[in-house]
Amino acid sequence: MAAAMVAAHPGAAVTQDDQSNAHAQASSPGNETQYRDEALDWFVRLQAATNDPAVRRNFRAWSESDPRRAAAFAEVAALWGEPEFLKAAENVAEATRPANATRKRRRNVTTAATAILLLWGATHASDIMLWARADYMTATGEQRAISLPDGSRMILNTASAVAVNFTDSSRAVHVLEGQVFFDVARDTARPFVVDGNYSRVSVTGTAFDVHLENNVDDVALARGQVAVSRLAQPSDHTDLAPGEAVNVGPATMASVRAIDTASAFAWVEGRITFDQQPFGHVLKQLQRYYGGRVVVWNSALQGTAVSGSYKLDDPALAIRSLAEAAGAKVTTLPGVIILR
Repeated sequence: MAAAMVAAHPGAAVTQDDQSNAHAQASSPGNETQYRDEALDWFVRLQAATNDPAVRRNFRAWSESDPRRAAAFAEVAALWGEPEFLKAAENVAEATRPANATRKRRRNVTTAATAILLLWGATHASDIMLWARADYMTATGEQRAISLPDGSRMILNTASAVAVNFTDSSRAVHVLEGQVFFDVARDTARPFVVDGNYSRVSVTGTAFDVHLENNVDDVALARGQVAVSRLAQPSDHTDLAPGEAVNVGPATMASVRAIDTASAFAWVEGRITFDQQPFGHVLKQLQRYYGGRVVVWNSALQGTAVSGSYKLDDPALAIRSLAEAAGAKVTTLPGVIILR
């Protein structure tokens, strides 16, 4: 695989032939995949030989031979966000750009940096607000089991948050973010009520989960019975039996659907299980547990049917294994997995 080849020779010496080949290849038609593959190889070489002037000279020859190569390297460097490599790409681009264009680019960079800082502030303000409201939270990739005062138990999945309000006459939990599994102790005098963004679930003793995603609340039942209603219109309600689930949105409640409980609740046991599911769908689920970025350059992967069962304690390994099983080439950089 290309990723293995790159990793095995990160510090390989670059000869004059490499430099000549770079210019020769530039004269023939290329595609984005070719340039990205070359850029990944150079990225790893530069990482392993930061003080080797010969490697840097040959890198400049490669990148200056075709603007598409410089652009591909800038894209790869940006994925990781390493300033040294971003600067290398910027230097190459600026060396071949007129002075007025360089000044314009600097203004654009300043504007972009300002926008990023504003976005960072808005994002972290949201995190702080969530932290202030939540009684329990999990980070990306973390799962946490909580014992409640009444003997009930809840398990917070990755990147989840809840607020708990128990009194002598009521048991209430608000799922603020993510996905939470509830194993509720029976108490007919105090119904256990769970609110999501759009749904309310009322039970006396049962096991179910609530998942906030894609502008809907998804409620799935493992055992017992639950009553699900829409917060904005309580008369819009339904009952679930074991092995059933329902989506509740801001304006409507979907029809009840059957689910495979072994697959739906596998995450409670620290696994993800799927059978003949589109690769893109499974990848989206795995990315919830992975703190880095996953970039898919091979669009044909998205619809490939995959089956398997993976532990969630190492999501990066699960993503790489799944991608390789689907026929993808995998390149792993710190904080980034690239699928080709």
